[in-house]
Amino acid sequence: NRSVEDQVGSISEDLSNAPDLDTLKSTLNERIERIRSHLSEFHQSEEDRLAKVEQDNQRLRERVISLEKHTRLLQTRLKSSEEKMLRDNLTGIPNRLAFNERIKIEIARSKREEHPLTLAIWDIDHFKRINDEYGHQAGDKALIIVSKTLMKLIREIDMVARFGGEEFVMLLPETDAEGAKVVAERIRNKLARTVFRYQEQKLSITISCGLAQFKPGESIESVFSRADKALYQAKEQGRNQCVLAQ
Repeated sequence: NRSVEDQVGSISEDLSNAPDLDTLKSTLNERIERIRSHLSEFHQSEEDRLAKVEQDNQRLRERVISLEKHTRLLQTRLKSSEEKMLRDNLTGIPNRLAFNERIKIEIARSKREEHPLTLAIWDIDHFKRINDEYGHQAGDKALIIVSKTLMKLIREIDMVARFGGEEFVMLLPETDAEGAKVVAERIRNKLARTVFRYQEQKLSITISCGLAQFKPGESIESVFSRADKALYQAKEQGRNQCVLAQ
């Protein structure tokens, strides 16, 4: 702009100082040519600048796409890691950590909706004998069979988790103690009739259960203690049975 203004400003001076028409025409042509040159340089400069801006924008778009893909990949990996963290490596069912999170949610929901909630603790009978006589692989297979059976015979709103070793825990929302015992007996009977093979040998599994319904305002530790005592009673009474906590 400044260059064009300078040339245009000089035209008035040329008009005043030109000795004749030919000189004036030559001077004006020179001025106009310089203006054209300045405009051409300006347009070329703008085209180069806009081309560079477009290149920069394209690189940014590609970078954004790359970052979005990377973000989705990280989110997928994070979700997978969280799921693995909440799953038992051997059986694939929820683990103790997942259960500890779920029980708080179910207690709050039970209190809010005034629905019953029952806890069941399961323990495989004579599990140490299976490991000692047939090896830990046989024990692992027994754990997997029990896990699958427990998962198969509960509702979608229920939850079962491996609590540790041969012990499992189960939450039965909207179910009182008597109703939970009916469910537990069905599971116990199913497992008692189950025979699995290990290295051409037929092995049977029985499982014992202690159940306790949450009382209003009762702590998690308290209901666990009552269910655990009921489980101990089931073991003392000969195993392969379900006992309700008093």
